[in-house]
Amino acid sequence: MSKIDIDEHDEDSLTKHKSQSASRSEKKHNHCPVCKTKLKRIAKGTRHENQCSNCNATLAKELTCKHCNTNRVWRGPQGTFCQGCGKKYV
Repeated sequence: MSKIDIDEHDEDSLTKHKSQSASRSEKKHNHCPVCKTKLKRIAKGTRHENQCSNCNATLAKELTCKHCNTNRVWRGPQGTFCQGCGKKYV
């Protein structure tokens, strides 16, 4: 078998490998579950904001995720997602 020259393919069509640890880090509480951007910290404290500055999604404490039973559901213009498990809220 011959090797395929990478120049023959578009680099956009090649998908990058995403490790499991990288996908788990997006589910932590320091990323917005809707748009996956990093949340800003509140002043000098260690807590993060409850509203994303990029997509304007907000934490909806009154909603409970049916998959992981936590109150970490974020509501934004692109949809409603759980920050605990990363799944879409139904």
